[in-house]
Amino acid sequence: MALNITILGLGPVGTSLGLALGTIDAQMLDVGRPVITGWDRDQSVMKEARGRLAADRVEGNLQRAVREADVVIAAVDYGEMRELLASIAPSLKNGAIVTDTTATKAPILEWATELLPITVEFIGGHPLTGFGDDAGLGTSRDALRGAIYCLVPLPRTRRAALDGVEALVTAIEAKPYYMDAFEHDSYVAAAAHLPLALALALMETVGQSGGWREIQAIAGEGLLRMTELASGDAALAGDALLGNAAAIDGWLDRLIGSLIDLQKTLRDPGALEALLERSRVTRDDWLRSEPNLRPGESTFHGNLQDVERPNLSGLFFGRRRPSPNPKKRR
Repeated sequence: MALNITILGLGPVGTSLGLALGTIDAQMLDVGRPVITGWDRDQSVMKEARGRLAADRVEGNLQRAVREADVVIAAVDYGEMRELLASIAPSLKNGAIVTDTTATKAPILEWATELLPITVEFIGGHPLTGFGDDAGLGTSRDALRGAIYCLVPLPRTRRAALDGVEALVTAIEAKPYYMDAFEHDSYVAAAAHLPLALALALMETVGQSGGWREIQAIAGEGLLRMTELASGDAALAGDALLGNAAAIDGWLDRLIGSLIDLQKTLRDPGALEALLERSRVTRDDWLRSEPNLRPGESTFHGNLQDVERPNLSGLFFGRRRPSPNPKKRR
């Protein structure tokens, strides 16, 4: 019996997941190659995804799309997620696993707890690929290869369900990274949402000033680069800021404090020099670091093939293949 996976939302993330899962080597999962069903609100998007082989089949009816699914991947925007979970809840079969791909986790986990039946497992997911930063970003089977894939389970989520989702993430050659929901949201707020908020504030400060017309004539690359995020998709940006507002609040307070300190430092040459050097060193160290390494992973880098991989057969089909060379998972 094949593993049935339904992907809800066939934008860049959903399509890349479909391409990756649908083209994995059958030996990568102990249950073989999964069967992928795709759904999207837009019929033309479904047709395109099917034509690109991002799904084995597409289903325009949301409830029918999830009825036989062992795993449901909700790859819709944050603003659509609550309605989507409420809509699919009555149609999910017992034992199904639901996961998502949004960049905010705490509210999503609250909705899953509220809306999904107790017989269904939910694990928050967030592939860190840069999707959404560029509306023109191409999708491919390799878009997720090597990417960190955050997994944020509910407290009641069974270990077997976590193993199942981790097996899928590993099969597409992404890197599972378990995090607490509030920790995840705070770090994403700092790394992605705070820069967006700063770009908006900078554009508002300069662009709404009385001298903006004259400033444009002398504005250079610095202002252009710093405000680039303000030119993104307004709906996606609004979703990001609204969905993670609580975490962003704390970072905005820290940023305001840093700006006030900077204002004082401008009149202190020694303190300003120290600030400039500290910032340069911090950024240079960051740029020199190897991308997509989870904390502590460098210790085992190059030896990840020695780690026992979780599997799916025991979760869905009541059997679990013994490993010929059992090794302790690190």
